[in-house]
Amino acid sequence: MNPHVRIIALSNVFTRSMHFVKKGDVEEGHCHSYDHATLVSIGAVLYEVLDGPCGNTVFSKTVHAPNLVYVDKDKYHRITALEDDTV
Repeated sequence: MNPHVRIIALSNVFTRSMHFVKKGDVEEGHCHSYDHATLVSIGAVLYEVLDGPCGNTVFSKTVHAPNLVYVDKDKYHRITALEDDTV
């Protein structure tokens, strides 16, 4: 299942909050045209860099809260909750 997503805007800065209700919930592989950081504020995730839309993992790491993950632009990535109620 996908996480519950909430978009918050302050002036022209947008923040996207994702609540992974259950362990195993996945934000499917996707990429962006800009670098960004993902904050794991509660719980833990498996962060994976993929070789493209087909989804083969080329790099992965486990990230426990509180911690940041730096995501390079134009890199497909996937985030999987490792604990219930991960944010």
